[in-house]
This record gives sequence, structure tokens and C-alpha cells, in this order.
Amino acid sequence: MEKSKTQSTAAGKSIREFLPIYFGVGVLAGVLGGFLLILFGWHNKLNALFWAWLVSALVILIGYLANQWAFLRSHKVFLGVLLGGMVGRILIIVSLIYLIYVNQWLPVVWFLVFLAIYYFLFQSVEIWIINRQLKRQGLKRA
Repeated sequence: MEKSKTQSTAAGKSIREFLPIYFGVGVLAGVLGGFLLILFGWHNKLNALFWAWLVSALVILIGYLANQWAFLRSHKVFLGVLLGGMVGRILIIVSLIYLIYVNQWLPVVWFLVFLAIYYFLFQSVEIWIINRQLKRQGLKRA
């Protein structure tokens, strides 16, 4: 019983550490991207930038929270959540790209460019934070 309380406390601390960094980087990247588009006169691409930023941010955040929950479970559950999360992320993004393409809600090419940039950025922050957490717990990198 005591071990699960300790694990829950560690998970809560990890999430509290992640969220400010994640949102700080996210807001800074979103504002910087918007500023650059306005600076270059590409106002018509702001919608694509916003939606790519939002999709990337939400998909990575949900994945991070699921992984934090899975850290407290067995290895089998953790691997299931990790692999299922990857498949889920891919399905969500591919479905959104398809909907945007078919309905022509946004300029598809620009949405894909912004999505790739923001997804890479948010994924990098997630990996960096998880790596820091694992180092603190005394686990070596594989």
C-alpha cells in the first residue's frame, strides 16, 4: 500500500513538472509561429498553424498522461499503453489529415508542414521530460 502511495506521489510530481514546461514551450512556439506568419504576410496560413499546433499539443499531452499512468502498472500494461498510444496517435492524426484534405478546411500542405514542426517540438519536450524523470529515479538509459 505504501509503495503505491509513493508511486502516485511521484507520478503527480512528474505531471506537475511536465505541464508548465510543456505549456510554456507550446505557447512560445505558437506565438512565435504566428508572429512569423504575420511578419511574412502569410495571414491566410494562420488557421493551419493554429490547428496544427492544437492537434500536436493535445495528442502529445494525452500520450504523456497515458504513459505516466502506465508507469505505475505492470510491464505488460505499460507496453500495451505505450504501443497502443503510438497507434492511437497515428490514427488520430491520419484521420484528421484525411478530413482536412477531403473537406478542404485548411491548406493541407501548410497544415502538414506546421503539424510536423509542432509534433516534433512537443514530442521532443515529452522525451526530454521523461528522460529527466528516469534519471532522477536512478534508471539508466538503455
